[in-house]
Amino acid sequence: MGRIKLGSFNARGLRDFKKRISVFEHFKQRRCNIIAKQEAHSKSEDEIMWSANWLTEGEIKYNHNSGMGSGQICLFRNKFNILECENLISGRIQKIKLQIDNCLYIMCMHLIKIKSNKYFLTSCMIL
Repeated sequence: MGRIKLGSFNARGLRDFKKRISVFEHFKQRRCNIIAKQEAHSKSEDEIMWSANWLTEGEIKYNHNSGMGSGQICLFRNKFNILECENLISGRIQKIKLQIDNCLYIMCMHLIKIKSNKYFLTSCMIL
């Protein structure tokens, strides 16, 4: 597959159609292969519409919460061999195990809160 480009973004909500399309286009133009979006404010009933907005690009893995806060999604721009996807904490921590070429990757996306400031962390481990 060659080089993989990662992107991460605090969406502060993607339920608005124009905002969601704008954010999706932003990452398409930057040719990111894997995009982690925190604070998507997604609900299970959003999956059909959001997947249709992204469908031509690849796949979305969802980790919903209440829809009014938190929630994260991981967008894959190309076809990846996703071996496992597990939501460890609803709307906060998602573990995705995927294989790219001959390497096995584990991605964990989560929120770290320090005092009143929020810091978002996307980590990736190569096995």
